[in-house]
Amino acid sequence: MVPDLVVEVASPSDSHRELNDEAQMWLRHGGRLVRVVQPDARTVDVHTADGSVSILGDDEPRDGGDMLPGFNCAVCAIFDA
Repeated sequence: MVPDLVVEVASPSDSHRELNDEAQMWLRHGGRLVRVVQPDARTVDVHTADGSVSILGDDEPRDGGDMLPGFNCAVCAIFDA
């Protein structure tokens, strides 16, 4: 069973390639959305089932799309909490 939404927090020892490969693995197996939180860069990489990847910066809003309707949170709130 594969979750629709996967959220991973990068550790200092994770390479960008490893995290990207893992996100793609989740999507290939049926996941719909993967978010990789990058604490050092204060960004969130958003991987979607259509293959697109976007990077949300510290002051950009993050919404839940069709999976989490009504959810909205600025990326900086994740790191400043």
